[in-house]
Amino acid sequence: MWFGFDRTFLEGMGNVALNQAVCEIQIFTQPTRAIKDYKTYCRQYNTEQNLSLNEPKVTWSFAMIPVV
Repeated sequence: MWFGFDRTFLEGMGNVALNQAVCEIQIFTQPTRAIKDYKTYCRQYNTEQNLSLNEPKVTWSFAMIPVV
């Protein structure tokens, strides 16, 4: 980012960090309406085909990345 758009190194790193945060928020908040609608359908019509859909879980992980 800093090299391609003639920015300082810190501005480039800040831009990358902000973009990564936005992407993670989009993944975390993706719609789960279809899962809820399917469960409602199964309850309403007493179907035996309930596919045991699990609710999404939030997990966090951290990794050590060597800087060269």
